[in-house]
Amino acid sequence: MQPSQIVFEQIRPWLVQLSDAERLALIRAIATLPASQLVSGDAPDTSSTGQNGGEQLHPSSADLIEAQLLVEQTAWYHRSPAERAEYQNGFVALYQGEVVDHDPDRLTLLRRVRQKFGRTPVAVIPVEQTALPEYLIHHPLVAE
Repeated sequence: MQPSQIVFEQIRPWLVQLSDAERLALIRAIATLPASQLVSGDAPDTSSTGQNGGEQLHPSSADLIEAQLLVEQTAWYHRSPAERAEYQNGFVALYQGEVVDHDPDRLTLLRRVRQKFGRTPVAVIPVEQTALPEYLIHHPLVAE
């Protein structure tokens, strides 16, 4: 089980009590935390027995980037259809919940975003999608 899944399962009972807006605000707050605060020595002990051999779990930079991009995608899909309609027939680039650029050509948009933001993760989303895509991945479970 991924560290993010373990944390999610631990906070799920608390999350169901929040409104959609409160959950989005929480996701944004987590995504904007500097990585140094997320892996500092002050973090609570997330070691577990029986999983991962009891080793300390810390998110990798890839996990943090993935979480940040998920926040951006979620922010896009929580916008009203009228707001999303402004950018039809193309792609949008989102950073910190705001549309920072858009273009009908994905490659042109990616080049401009890279020029403006460097290697900072910026979500580039096709406007035609009406919801965050969900993927079902079949994986055989191995009995221990």
